[in-house]
Amino acid sequence: MAGVIVVVAILIIAAIGVMLVFDPFTPKRVPTPLSPLTGDTIISDHPSFSWSEVSGADRYQIVLTGQGDAKIMDEYTTTNGAICESSLEDGIYEWYVRAEVDGDWSDWSQSVTFFVGSDTINRHYEWEFDGRTWEWDMMIPASEYLNYSTLPRTYDYASYMTDDNSYIESLAQALNGLADDEGWSSFQLVSFTLSFVQSLEYTEDDVTTGYDEYPRYPVETLVDEGGDCEDSSVLFASLIQADPINIDAVLLILPADAPEHMAAGVAGGNGIHGVYYEYDGRNYYYCETTGEGWMLGDIPPQYTSVTVEIIQV
Repeated sequence: MAGVIVVVAILIIAAIGVMLVFDPFTPKRVPTPLSPLTGDTIISDHPSFSWSEVSGADRYQIVLTGQGDAKIMDEYTTTNGAICESSLEDGIYEWYVRAEVDGDWSDWSQSVTFFVGSDTINRHYEWEFDGRTWEWDMMIPASEYLNYSTLPRTYDYASYMTDDNSYIESLAQALNGLADDEGWSSFQLVSFTLSFVQSLEYTEDDVTTGYDEYPRYPVETLVDEGGDCEDSSVLFASLIQADPINIDAVLLILPADAPEHMAAGVAGGNGIHGVYYEYDGRNYYYCETTGEGWMLGDIPPQYTSVTVEIIQV
């Protein structure tokens, strides 16, 4: 019994020592980013950074990352400011900073997302359909992209639909106009729009954003020129429902009991061949938004016999 008491006493003393060294109530003095701030557009390709001074700080560490979370700048400084020595191309960047006081590092500051370049982000798209190469150019204000990129993320995928966004509508109008010029049917217009979305690069969230799951808004997917199956499905459904295309769409999660993939469904009537799902009195034809060559109603073989969750958007 005495031996047990000694062991308990030693553990209590050790625990007290840990509490003295790692006091959870000691505030961590985290610097606050001052410039640039989220949403700012910087014209200079050598931006300067500033943050609030932390009392007693021995030095600061600032990190700047670019597309794909690639580190561009990881430096230490004794002042509350720094200049990026590397020449930055036009694009989206993120930075954050922390302070060291008496050998103890603070938490990282809140990250700041900003744009380097002009006030607009220019994107050129090329894709194949009906044996021809199609091209389209878009100019999207940096503020439009950054507005969406700073919104909180949720697993309510219907909330990412932006068929009433002016830039989504302008692209829908362009696709619809090209289809009208060719005299195509609604079926061909849907497949044409699908081919545009399929041409965007498929990318994993943890590679491009550093997050395991990072749903994108359609404008983000257009600017990033790609995303995963959730991003391309939401973009496609938004384009199909946008004016002047105005065709009803849903999102499809497969399998319903163990989700691993998302696609879209487009409302259609008689005469369309392919896989469809009945929902609310209508037939929604499967649309595969990742990988090129899939037409309206085509479904990858691994999903032909699985259960499906339908999300009304």
